Amino acid sequence: MSRKWTDAQKDAITAKGGSVIVSAAAGSGKTAVLVERVIRLITDSENGVDADRLLAVTYTRKAAAELRDRLKEALTKCIKNDPSNQFLLRQQALLSKARISTVDSFCMALCKEYFYELDIDRNIRIAEQGELTVMRADAMRLTLDALYAEGDERFHRLVETFATARDDSRLEDNIAKLYDFLRSHPFPERWMAEKLSYYSDFTDASDSVWGRIIAEYTVEAADYLRVLCDRGAGAVALDEKLSEKIAPLFDNYSTFLDRLDEAVPHGWDQIRAVLFGFDAGRLNTPRGYKDDPLKLAAQSSRDLIKDVVKTLQKLYAQEEAMCLYEIERLKDYAEQIFRAAALFDENYSAIKKEHGVADYADIEHRVLSLVVDRGGLRRYRASGAVAGSR
Repeated sequence: MSRKWTDAQKDAITAKGGSVIVSAAAGSGKTAVLVERVIRLITDSENGVDADRLLAVTYTRKAAAELRDRLKEALTKCIKNDPSNQFLLRQQALLSKARISTVDSFCMALCKEYFYELDIDRNIRIAEQGELTVMRADAMRLTLDALYAEGDERFHRLVETFATARDDSRLEDNIAKLYDFLRSHPFPERWMAEKLSYYSDFTDASDSVWGRIIAEYTVEAADYLRVLCDRGAGAVALDEKLSEKIAPLFDNYSTFLDRLDEAVPHGWDQIRAVLFGFDAGRLNTPRGYKDDPLKLAAQSSRDLIKDVVKTLQKLYAQEEAMCLYEIERLKDYAEQIFRAAALFDENYSAIKKEHGVADYADIEHRVLSLVVDRGGLRRYRASGAVAGSR
């Protein structure tokens, strides 16, 4: 008895002409859908795909083995229904050559297949963690020795910032953390170049990447302050005595917000001047209104307004000239720690190559260099059904 598929499952099985992403909860039948999709591809004698052209990558060996077993079982059932079908028999023979494995195994297989293009040992292996720890320590020592030997004052300022009088362990930790973080990016050099551009592609603080974020937040905060001001003013307007005492306070807040709106297009220092000219004033209330709901609503709005303005004042704590100066200093730190991470990568890679080993990130980046060149597809491209399964 054939399985009944839901409409969504049918769509995932039969979709053609582009990429397909299937997002579903655990136990919802993703693997069954994937198996059915693949079986239909490899059993279509007219528009199908040979089984040895399949690429299916998973996160665990168990999942890979399960997927391969299910495909064998499904193909066996097809042959049982049509035992003389030479096309199906051929697909059964080719299935053993299909690339169905974990991501790591697939990457290692490609590295060994194209070792001559990657300039690596054909018998390269994944190093044990203990080996990598020793190699990392050697690479870090070589890196710091080289940087100290250069005598660059900017590097020495970096050392003074991160290291301690006792040793360089904090600096080493930060270089190692940055290196590990960069390994999660497909193009680390591009990422570092982009981040360094943040420190120079502007003429004033408001035009920097941080200034733009703060300016956007300032506009949103000003809109929120306007809502709070209107809410407080609306509350006191419902009581004549409260209005007489408190309405002028919210009128002042409204004037402050008008000035803030006018200052935003004119840049950092004008916004700062308006913010630090804010006067919270006093919330004077008539006798007997201590616990009045309208008074409490007005007080709540005033307290929130004060808090938001204080937050903005912290963001604009320094004048623009000082902000620009600090950004320039930070650029030196960023350049130096990026250079240290790049040199560590160079030394670490050389040591691993010398020993004929790699880590999983090495393998992934090498495969990436085979199939992608700065965002464009290169030489290797798997044909047929490309699938992923957990």
